[in-house]
Order: sequence, then structure tokens, then C-alpha cells
Amino acid sequence: MLAHQIEDFCALIHGASFIRCAVLIIRPLDALSGEALYTALETYAKMLYTTESPHYNEAAYRLVLAWEQRSMKVDLGSPEQRLSCSKFASRTMP
Repeated sequence: MLAHQIEDFCALIHGASFIRCAVLIIRPLDALSGEALYTALETYAKMLYTTESPHYNEAAYRLVLAWEQRSMKVDLGSPEQRLSCSKFASRTMP
């Protein structure tokens, strides 16, 4: 259910300004915890980072990654999070 709500949300933010997009992404992440938070992060990655997604938006996904890196809620030591960050970094580096 949450994943579908986030997919719909990604469709709504697709045309939003960067500032508006930042507010719309960060507030829900700050409010979520536990499994719901990880579901949200996985769904954001699928919808905003996957180039085949109709809602692909690398700038918006950078907001998600920045939030992950500074959040105390996310274990960046987990294999999933390290893989997510390293794949993004390798694609964005020249």
C-alpha cells in the first residue's frame, strides 16, 4: 500500500520545482520509521533512480540520498544502502 502511495507521489512531484520537490520528499521521510521508511526509500529508488521509470528524476533522487546520508534513522552500513549509494555515485561521476 505504502509503495503505491509513493509511486503516485512520484508522479505528482515529477513536474514540481526543485525547492517544492525537496520539501515534499524530506517531510515524509522525517516522519517515517522502521519498515515503512525502508519501503519508502526502496520505492523512491525504483521510481526516481531507475532510468526506465516514467518518473525518473535524478535531481529528486539526490535529495533522497542526501537525506539518507545525514539521517540517524538509516543504517548506511547495511549492504543495501552501501550498494544504493555506490551505484548512484558511480553513475554520476565523470
